[in-house]
Amino acid sequence: MDLARKILFFSFVLGFSYRCSTPAKETNTPTSNEKPSSTSPASSSSDDGLVEIKKPFEGKEFQNDEKHFRAVSSSESENLSFASEKALLQAKQRLASLIENTIKSVSDRYAQERQLSDKAEFQEKMENLTRSVVNQKLKKVNILGDKTFQMKDKKRYIAWVAIEMPVASLLPDIEKVIEQKITKDEKLRQDYDKMKFEETFNDEMEKLEKNQTK
Repeated sequence: MDLARKILFFSFVLGFSYRCSTPAKETNTPTSNEKPSSTSPASSSSDDGLVEIKKPFEGKEFQNDEKHFRAVSSSESENLSFASEKALLQAKQRLASLIENTIKSVSDRYAQERQLSDKAEFQEKMENLTRSVVNQKLKKVNILGDKTFQMKDKKRYIAWVAIEMPVASLLPDIEKVIEQKITKDEKLRQDYDKMKFEETFNDEMEKLEKNQTK
């Protein structure tokens, strides 16, 4: 091999070796399975995987206050009518329980403040009398609102209802029943003071409203 061919051959070998030893430059082009990163921060709900759910009838107008007893309930069923009826029944049961607990608090406090000789007897009489009134009143409660939803599978329904009972329609009926009872019950007539009972009742309703807003 003559000198010119040798020089050309060694030049080719050196150039090829240099190209192989030089690292290729990296690029930031995303592949088909990659997504470009974003500089905006993700929301806390996305990071936690949590979704806020707002239930129907959650506003203040559906909560108890000093002038109203209120209750909200829901029911799920494959039958639309059954779901609505059960939701209303459960709401009435909650309302009745709320009223009975309030009456118990009223009679407990009243008996203590009046220093009655037989507190337990008075409390039992008051609770029995008011229970009959409440049961009658529950037949005609005020319906504040009702909503029905169909689930995604289109096979089941969820019914919601909100109801209330005004104190102004309940307390006079309770007092009327008590007054009818005391005509035949000397002990109850001695223990019962209408103004004091009404005052205690209204105080407990104020407490109920304050506890609701805490």
